[in-house]
Amino acid sequence: MEVHGNEKGRIMAKKNPLRTRLLKEYARLSKIAVREPRNGKEMFTRMRWEKIRKILWRRYDYMSSM
Repeated sequence: MEVHGNEKGRIMAKKNPLRTRLLKEYARLSKIAVREPRNGKEMFTRMRWEKIRKILWRRYDYMSSM
């Protein structure tokens, strides 16, 4: 991660591109999202995983061969 200063002299981290952030979040959620959610927390995690998967599939053509 690149670090640079802004106009007030504070140090800020450079943001990663959106695709990189989505892939990182997708990998994190893939480890914890269950196929058959049983409670609200698992359902929320699964819905978030599905949403990110659809964005990657439609916008970035990620895993289109599957």
